[in-house]
Amino acid sequence: DIFHPESHAEIGMATYLRPPNLFGIVQPGIYRSNAPQEENLEFFARLNLRTVLFLSPEVLLRSVVDFFEAKNVKVHNLGLQAWKPEPNWTPICDEFIKEALEMILDTHTHPVLICCTSGILQTAPLVACLRRVQRWSLTAILEEYRAFAGSKARLVHEQYIEFFDVDLVVLPEQVPPW
Repeated sequence: DIFHPESHAEIGMATYLRPPNLFGIVQPGIYRSNAPQEENLEFFARLNLRTVLFLSPEVLLRSVVDFFEAKNVKVHNLGLQAWKPEPNWTPICDEFIKEALEMILDTHTHPVLICCTSGILQTAPLVACLRRVQRWSLTAILEEYRAFAGSKARLVHEQYIEFFDVDLVVLPEQVPPW
């Protein structure tokens, strides 16, 4: 039965790999998605991840964290670390984006998965700011941002992306070749 992969091992069938809905390759060794779920774990096992950078102020499912830890994948919950109990708090701020970019640009963290609960609200602006560091044109950056964000694109994020100061980011000694 193709809808019950747990029975596949019993009858010798291959297990289907299920990437998250918003999975994408940002650059070689850098991936993006919405929060990993249990049905995505076999897919993520094939990526040989070294790091998961979770950007939302929530926590990943315990089973997902246990899976990554068993595979020696470091899980960084930047969103939870940055969260402040203020009514107008948002993780899209210079300090948060700077810290995340510096982790992403450090090749020692690769392969790395960048994700947030939705795959959009924190991940899309972060990837857009990475594109600023890479010196993409603003038009291309916003086009990619809107393609991933769809109806959840926010003008405030587009403005943040446009005015993000790339000089805040400290590049590592060994930068990625791209």
